[in-house]
Amino acid sequence: MRKSLSILAAAVLACGAAASIALAAGGMMMTPQQTIHNLVGTWNCVTHDSMHKTWHETDVSAMYGSWLRIDATYPAQNGQHAGTGVAFFGYDSHRGRWLITSVDTLNDYSTGYSTAHAFNGALWHDAYPADGGTATTHTASANQYSVDSSGPDGHGHTVTSHQVCTRA
Repeated sequence: MRKSLSILAAAVLACGAAASIALAAGGMMMTPQQTIHNLVGTWNCVTHDSMHKTWHETDVSAMYGSWLRIDATYPAQNGQHAGTGVAFFGYDSHRGRWLITSVDTLNDYSTGYSTAHAFNGALWHDAYPADGGTATTHTASANQYSVDSSGPDGHGHTVTSHQVCTRA
């Protein structure tokens, strides 16, 4: 993938959509498992970053036990080869936090977490690599969310990005 926060941003797919789904359900808060189940499906994402690059990906989410498995596909773009990745998204009820871990064919791997109770406006942190990267989720509807992220690129420069994902 293009940078460590790309996994975090793609993974937060569940976060952004979950808040919208909870709101669409009459404002009732869903359990983490209900939230995860409601995220099954295909999402098309477009990211614009502060390096003036645009990135495209498609995420297909399916249940994997109590986890959401997210299979991502990235076309060749911005001088990088096409690739695929897999992420697992879930909730640790003992620690009260959402977790995401991922690996891809472009040699990136990462783990992120959020301790937020609400998904809309939730702040996410890169846990590995622990590079200070963060992301915030915003919801528009049950079919669209966005993620604003900031973190270092491979050269130590801070890169920001705005990702919008739409349910296919």
